Formats: sequence, structure tokens, C-alpha cells
Amino acid sequence: MHGRPRQPKGVQDNPEKLQASQKRIALYSRLATEVLNRRAAKQYDQESLKLAGKLLEQNPELYTIWNYRREALQNKLQGSDGPEASQAAARQELQLTQAALARNPKSYGSWHHRKWVIQMRLVSLDDELNLVKQLLMADSRNFHGWAYWRFLCSFMGLSAEDQETYVLAKIEENFSNYSAWHARTSVLQHLNAERPTLSLAELLAADSKGTAAPANPSHNDSATAEPLPGHVLQQEYELVRNAFYTEPHDQSSWLYLRWLIGNSLARWDKAKGSSAEAAATQVSCMPFCLVSCTSCHCKSLLAVILVVDNSRACPCSLCNSSDGVKVMTPLQ
Repeated sequence: MHGRPRQPKGVQDNPEKLQASQKRIALYSRLATEVLNRRAAKQYDQESLKLAGKLLEQNPELYTIWNYRREALQNKLQGSDGPEASQAAARQELQLTQAALARNPKSYGSWHHRKWVIQMRLVSLDDELNLVKQLLMADSRNFHGWAYWRFLCSFMGLSAEDQETYVLAKIEENFSNYSAWHARTSVLQHLNAERPTLSLAELLAADSKGTAAPANPSHNDSATAEPLPGHVLQQEYELVRNAFYTEPHDQSSWLYLRWLIGNSLARWDKAKGSSAEAAATQVSCMPFCLVSCTSCHCKSLLAVILVVDNSRACPCSLCNSSDGVKVMTPLQ
């Protein structure tokens, strides 16, 4: 495990530590057996829930025990004993999951149980959002915390603009935050889906018919995500370039650049054979310092671009020089 030194071979454990460990194992075994027997007997009293809570605090990975608590509390959380009892039970479950996550911040069962409680809408969602933000301040790359943040944003109906602002702040705090870069890919797609850009043809067609422009443009009706608009791509290329200047050998920003180039290539492919093809095939060059170009990430990325479409090599002298990186983006 991380942070635990390897025990040298041939070195005997301290007898006192070994005895204490065996005692803890015996107590844990008896507790687990007792709780599982109570679950099999469908005992949902307070004493059984208390024992289950103690077991989960010691080992949050016991999915069966989390299921046991949900079976016992389902009716109470749905209001069978009144709203005050429901809210008290919800707060108790959140305290339990918080204690379990303090022991193991990456416990799938604990995060899943917390989501189940939150979906009952018995506690303050704003407080919950602030709590997960505090977690991400302490551990900014905890992908469980980021998944829970995305769940809360969706559940609360937070705007894509607010999400984008938060994600950008986390990236600017640490350009090596894989989870924040990943969250940005999702947020940008939602942001541009909420504010689609109507094509000129759609505007002219609506004007000729004397009707309002369509609320949802045709190019956003597909089930698959649309490529990002050209002006958004330009902004994102500038953001990732700043990341390269700060951490040129960090892999996370280079992975994000791969995603941006994928969006650029998708826009070019979509414009083939249309009147917008000439504009979509324009390229912009983004020069980098030499240290960026000598990194293994840069060399790998250039190889990918050339393999994807060698015919789109930029003819300008900057891209063909030793101190520039060829990054092609459609201009709109």
C-alpha cells in the first residue's frame, strides 16, 4: 500500500504488535459475524444499526453492510416516522459515511451510500457542495470527490457556467490536476450545448418563413457530442499552452491537448464537402519553447497528429522549424 514501508525479509514482527493485531482481527471477525447474522434475520433495530456502523467504520468496503443499512432505513428516510425522524436519520448516515471516508477517502461503497442519502433531499445541498469542495482543497486529485462533485452539480441543476468557473480555478491552482482537466472536457461540452450557435442557413430560413429561430439547432440534436466551436478551441489552446510553459513535462495537460486536437479534426471532417470547408481547414500555429518540444509527451503527440492526417501538415516556416509545435485549429 502507498505510504507503508516494505517489511524486510527475515525480520520478525514485534511480538506485542503481533498480539495486538491478532486481537483486533478476532474482535473484527466476531463483529462481522454478528452483523451478518442480524442482517440474515432482518433485524433492523437501533442496536443492529449501531453494530453495523461500527463495522463500517473499521472496513468501509463491505457492500453487504451498506445494503443492510439501506434496507433498515428505507422507510424511515421516506417519512414513515415523520419528517424530523427522517432528517435525523439522514444526518446520521452522512456522519457515518464521513467517518468511513476519513478512514478510506476512495471507498466506493461509502460514496455510493452518501449519494443514496443525498437523493432523499433531506439535507442542505449547498452545505454538501461546500463540503466536497473542502475535500477537493485537501485532495485536489481525488477522482471519487470529482465524480461526487459532478453528481451534485447535476442533481442541483448548477449552470455549466458556474461549473466551468470552478474547474478553471482548480486547473489554475495546479496544472497537474488530471481530474480537473477531465472534468473540463465534460463541462465544456455541456456549456456549448446550452448555448448553441445557429448557422447562417438556419437564421435565413427562419427569417424567410417569418418564424423564430429554432431553439435547438439541428447540429445539436445528435446523440453524440458535437465538436467544440472554433473560438472555444482557440481559448482552450491558449490555456493549455500556459500549462506547458509552467509544467512542460507533465502528462495531464498533454492528454488534454490530445482531446482538443480530436475536436479540431472532428470539425474538419464535418466540414468536408460543405461551403464551410474552406474556413474550417484554416490552421493556426502555436509555438512553444524548445524545452516543451524536447519532452517525450510532445514527440508522442506530434507522431499522433501525423498518423491521423499527414495531408494536413502546415506549410508555414514556424511549424517546420525546430522551435514550434504544429497544432491545427479551425477558425470560425
